[in-house]
Amino acid sequence: MGQRRRAILGLTWPDVAILAGYIAVLCLAIPHYLPWEDEGRAWIAARYFGFFDLIFHVLRYEGHPAIWYVVLLPVAKLGVPYVYINWLSAACGIAGIYFLLRYSPFPLYVRAVLPFGFALPYEYAVATPSYCLF
Repeated sequence: MGQRRRAILGLTWPDVAILAGYIAVLCLAIPHYLPWEDEGRAWIAARYFGFFDLIFHVLRYEGHPAIWYVVLLPVAKLGVPYVYINWLSAACGIAGIYFLLRYSPFPLYVRAVLPFGFALPYEYAVATPSYCLF
């Protein structure tokens, strides 16, 4: 199997177009999504508890993985409004798609279809923010 020619940030030109399309889909989907209660609880916990209290006491009652709270903690402590929680998860989803496009051994047609299914753009990057860390 031949080496793929890298163009921008280690991606080929078709991969750059796929990533740009993925970003466009997220930019269209995120403003129409209304966050759920558990996402709000995670944001509030990250905002009002310290790191050790959050990790060792609060998380035993929560359903999200601890790494999601570690990602939320600095952003929430800086006073960023809760509305941006989905943009934070979109950034994690974009990073995940970048790694998928750059390092996957799949042919182009598989790499072109994967980011535009239901799970990767909507379920992981928009609707359930902590899943984007997978």
